[in-house]
Amino acid sequence: MVTDISKINEQEAFTHWYQEIYRMSDLEKVGVEYLFRKSSYSENLNHFFQGEKERGNSYKLNMLSMRKAFSTYSFQLMSGVLFLNVIPSTIMHPDFPEQLTELVRNKRMSSKNIVLDVIELDEINDRNKFIERVKYVKSFDFMIALSNVDKDLTTLYALIELEPDYIKLDTYFSDRLSRSRKKQRMIQMVMDYFMESDTQLILDGIEKLEDLYIAQTLGVHLCKGHLLHKPQPIITDQ
Repeated sequence: MVTDISKINEQEAFTHWYQEIYRMSDLEKVGVEYLFRKSSYSENLNHFFQGEKERGNSYKLNMLSMRKAFSTYSFQLMSGVLFLNVIPSTIMHPDFPEQLTELVRNKRMSSKNIVLDVIELDEINDRNKFIERVKYVKSFDFMIALSNVDKDLTTLYALIELEPDYIKLDTYFSDRLSRSRKKQRMIQMVMDYFMESDTQLILDGIEKLEDLYIAQTLGVHLCKGHLLHKPQPIITDQ
């Protein structure tokens, strides 16, 4: 019986969409995030990833996604830093840094322009080992982002110990931000915490001009959302 991941591998039955990331101060594009999808933007692979994790195939799927991402990368279209989703178990895999470095080298890119966007932080079992592993991966000059930093206490621990290059607040905070003093105060608290570090805050899901304006006044570093750029499918250059 052919497994789901084998079908995806053979048929390349998935694609990537991309969404641009902007510097809040002047709304200049600074990079792009690749969004792994099966057939359409609305059909994400969270459940599929979970199923393959249970089968022991999550690393294969994550690396397959990255290989596909690099095969479709366009220097003309995707200028700036490139954000790639990665799950903690992939970070922990013994072959990951070397295999990713080889992919980057083959594309003639610099690891300094690659941001590993760590998702599903709640799956971390041994925090200390994960922290050491992240430090090792960063020694290859890759940058680290943490997604969904509002999710749980595991993420708060990671914020303190991992010293990420980027942290991402999800659409809950950007939705009607201009009307919520509580959300504004929380964002300001996060900004204050990282004031003396190089960590940059990315606010996701900006859709209203008034919310963008408030985020600018709060000093948020970066943003992405439909107001500035709607996700677009990537057309392979090969």
